[in-house]
Amino acid sequence: MVKREHPAVLAVASTDAFTRLVDSLPIADSERIVGGALGSLAVAALTGLSRRASERLWILVAGSPGEAMDLYSDLEALTGPELVAHYPQREVLPTDHDDAHIEISGQRVEAVEALLAGRSKILVTT
Repeated sequence: MVKREHPAVLAVASTDAFTRLVDSLPIADSERIVGGALGSLAVAALTGLSRRASERLWILVAGSPGEAMDLYSDLEALTGPELVAHYPQREVLPTDHDDAHIEISGQRVEAVEALLAGRSKILVTT
């Protein structure tokens, strides 16, 4: 069964600005930083981009752990849980040798593994 595209994603993907963004995507081994999208526009645009250029990996950088979880949840709802991975922020200092948050370390490993295996195409992090 083919998943129907969300109306918000269709609306964003039908704009001239979105077409210009797709046409200006960087070549392999380079990057492009895009910002300034308000509200759910970033999520809808990224969903459209991930559909239009499905061979690429996408990284969405949030300003805080809470914002990352919100963006991850929104993307999961629009793309399906298999296409998006969450790389959580460490909750210990890099100088701490006691990693009391083994669950977070496990989630980080799972996110990277999903990207490397090609299961996920979007990574959400801080």
